[in-house]
Amino acid sequence: MADGKHCPDCGRDVGLWAIVSAGMPDRIQCPHCRSRLGYPGVVLPVVLMQAGLAVAVSLSVWSLGLTSPWGFFLAVVGGTLVLWVPVEIMFARYLRERSVLEKVVPLTPPVGGAGKPPAA
Repeated sequence: MADGKHCPDCGRDVGLWAIVSAGMPDRIQCPHCRSRLGYPGVVLPVVLMQAGLAVAVSLSVWSLGLTSPWGFFLAVVGGTLVLWVPVEIMFARYLRERSVLEKVVPLTPPVGGAGKPPAA
């Protein structure tokens, strides 16, 4: 079943939390079979949305006139996280309805294997 809700490997619904907790839309893990899943072509829009939100929060906090660098940093990080959660939930619901969930094949290590000495 090729849709944005079901795992292409086991066919079970991955749920909203698996998408929200993944952090990026290409790093989703099926809670049932542990397959690595992703929505193709949406990483750049997510990164741009996160950057735009961080800039908007930075400008808002800067306009408050915080003089402490740590206070400014904590306010920006905290404000961005608080505002990002509802955006992430809405984006995950959008992806589930309008995109296709695909299996992500991890990159294979070199022929000799990563970190192994060459055969003599």
